[in-house]
Amino acid sequence: MKINFTKKEFRDLLELIGLTEWMMNAHLVGDAPQYDRYAPLVQKLFALAEEMGCEDCVHHSRKLGRFVPSDELHDNERFRAIIENYDFHNFWSGLADRLAVRDAKRLHGEALSQMSGADRVEAIAEFEDQWIKEFEKHGLERIGVLK
Repeated sequence: MKINFTKKEFRDLLELIGLTEWMMNAHLVGDAPQYDRYAPLVQKLFALAEEMGCEDCVHHSRKLGRFVPSDELHDNERFRAIIENYDFHNFWSGLADRLAVRDAKRLHGEALSQMSGADRVEAIAEFEDQWIKEFEKHGLERIGVLK
């Protein structure tokens, strides 16, 4: 099989790979063996960057012995905007979800884990909707830790 890419399409593909790698690795400290299966494919595509006229997107690190995304790939407005948008939504939805699960457990106790999947989702969603409305109206202003 052969796939033809324009320079722009290949650059966009490299950016997608960069975003994917950021998503998988930005939060890690140390190695992530669970992602090793993707490394050969990423290296294969990064190795084609020069041939595709995208040599500014990756460089070969002698220290690491592999191709890595360049600052040009990671340090641009579009890349940062995608990450910031992801972080923003991930923070608020994750917070609302965790608080909703907590509140549903407080209300239903062990019965929550005995509910059918659909009933459990409905019980949690009720609280999640309340938290989302709270955050939309007040952000973190009314959130605190009780001692």
